Amino acid sequence: MKENINGKLLYKKNNFKIVIIIFTIIIASIGIRLYYFSFDIPLTSDALGYFYYASDIAISGNIPINYTPANSGWSIIVSGFFQILDFETVNEYMQTQKILSIIISTITIIPIYYLCRKFVDQKLSILGCIFFAFEPHLIQNSLLGITDPFYILLITIGLSLILSENKKLILLSFVLISISTFIRSEGFFVFLGFLSIILIREKQNKKKIFTMIFCILIFSMIVIPIAYYKYSVFENDFLFIRINNSVSVITTIDGSNEESRILTSIENFPKYFGWSLIPTFIIFIPIGTISLIKKWNEKSLVIFSLSFFMILPMIYAYSIPLKDTRFVIYLFPILIIISLIGIKPILEKYSVRKLIQILIIIFIVLSSLIFLDWKMDKMEFEKDVFSVSKIIVSSSSGVNSFYPESRFLEAAELPIIWDDYKKYFDSDREFKKSVRSSVEKKVKIFNTENHDSLEDLINNSGRELTHLIVDDNQNRPKFIKEVYDNGEELDFLKKEFDSQEENLNYNVKIFKINYEKLE
Repeated sequence: MKENINGKLLYKKNNFKIVIIIFTIIIASIGIRLYYFSFDIPLTSDALGYFYYASDIAISGNIPINYTPANSGWSIIVSGFFQILDFETVNEYMQTQKILSIIISTITIIPIYYLCRKFVDQKLSILGCIFFAFEPHLIQNSLLGITDPFYILLITIGLSLILSENKKLILLSFVLISISTFIRSEGFFVFLGFLSIILIREKQNKKKIFTMIFCILIFSMIVIPIAYYKYSVFENDFLFIRINNSVSVITTIDGSNEESRILTSIENFPKYFGWSLIPTFIIFIPIGTISLIKKWNEKSLVIFSLSFFMILPMIYAYSIPLKDTRFVIYLFPILIIISLIGIKPILEKYSVRKLIQILIIIFIVLSSLIFLDWKMDKMEFEKDVFSVSKIIVSSSSGVNSFYPESRFLEAAELPIIWDDYKKYFDSDREFKKSVRSSVEKKVKIFNTENHDSLEDLINNSGRELTHLIVDDNQNRPKFIKEVYDNGEELDFLKKEFDSQEENLNYNVKIFKINYEKLE
């Protein structure tokens, strides 16, 4: 009896210790994210699209019936917070979206621990939490206010549940994965991976077919009504049609160069997958993969099967090609497990286990901070780009394209005050057209890629091109780079702004076109 009581006390004490450690990791994770967080950088690109849809729901009080984005789940979550809050400026709501993303990313540390416990012991599971908390790509991604942190949270919880022995928790995992498909359509492939896990884990169970049918029914009951709603609004469910198109695109011959899009993916996927492993996983993934293959068992099959299905949408993304390591981070919970499995035999081999663990933690934290300092230099750069964008919006009505920096123009055009911004949503709604696409842009952007010379660009603009935005980006067309170097020598161009005179990190000049002198 006494031994029983002592055992329970020891168990409670150990659990309390684990809770304190995980809580400390979460606090440290939030701290490092807030350190790199910038209140002055607005939402852009996809994040701005989610912001518009969340604003629409919050302001109107309803889900719009005339249009729907491909991935609406994140916007719906964000809109709930927009309805509760009462800020004066648009930027405050934008930063709220980013802060929610940060919070969700750090909360994911908890299910990461439980997921790791399915494969390794407590101490290694804590190490898995540290991997997730300090992984620099995840930190960067959590600052953007996009769908990824919430999607990763759902699939991580789902993974930890489906590996449970409790049948109810396994069914709940399919509910979560069904929801994840409307955060990101890649969730459908995770669903297929979950079905493969049931096949693997219940291969001896004659009733496994009934379990799978029930799980498919759960998935269908959640997914099909939402897909039908989207199809009725947009004639596209943004899921099954998208998956079908993805498969078709990958296998279609690209008419421009007579080679299959799959070859493009074969070139890009290993490159971006490899880059995403730097710096945290680059040492441990090869070791872990070898360990999984050497000690082949049911867990190895589960990991490789799930990884296969999760990689399929990445192959499509890199066939387009979308050149971004972002698509690999959805696989990071699995990569953490593989890394821990690789570390396990190293710790077992040497007696100085604690020292090795401490060295690994130091490596994770230091390599992450060094990587972030190197990558986050662009944060100051982006602040300056946004400052220049506001100058462009206030002084011009037509400019040449200068992507990716030009993506800040849309945010710079938005009203500062929230009440002024809300007026966008009071206008008559055009069917299938979002508020974002119906808002008249103050600055028209002329694509430079379609022109061979400055003269050609200006002549085809119909005098709507009022200013030239030229910077030191070496990927610009030759005639744009020539204007950056020698624009002051052209009589019909008047330099209105030079960032070097303002000591900005973004090297850019703004020239106004004088059409009278040009003629």
